[in-house]
Amino acid sequence: EEQILRVKALAPHYQIEIERQGNLDELTIHVELKPEADNNAREPAARELARHAKEMIGVSATVKVLAQGGVARSEGKAKRVVDKRQS
Repeated sequence: EEQILRVKALAPHYQIEIERQGNLDELTIHVELKPEADNNAREPAARELARHAKEMIGVSATVKVLAQGGVARSEGKAKRVVDKRQS
């Protein structure tokens, strides 16, 4: 969340998805644009967050910037990480 808040065009709503492709795990970060952000900010914001994530955790991530409301909300505690790897 700290890295998302560093990117001015992004709202603090996110969900991280982990999947396995072959022998490698893949990390996707789903985030939202702030309501006041220009739609043209989508790609630069994705690149900036991917760079911050790589610097912070040392792992490459795909960043998908969604429209406002694109990240699922819950009434209770938000589910921030979805692990789709098979055990």
